[in-house]
Amino acid sequence: MIEIHSLLDLKNTPIKNAVRVLGVTPSQARKLAKGDINKFSVFELQTFLKRLNSANP
Repeated sequence: MIEIHSLLDLKNTPIKNAVRVLGVTPSQARKLAKGDINKFSVFELQTFLKRLNSANP
């Protein structure tokens, strides 16, 4: 989760941008912004990191 927040400032990023970059629903983006990762699998979190890394070359 720390890696995700370091690549994308979820506290200050509009939800629609997080939705677009991460490929999640607005509800999921809000949960990530709050740091609530209990509903996400390790695979999903790794996928988010891959998407962020490819969006930030």
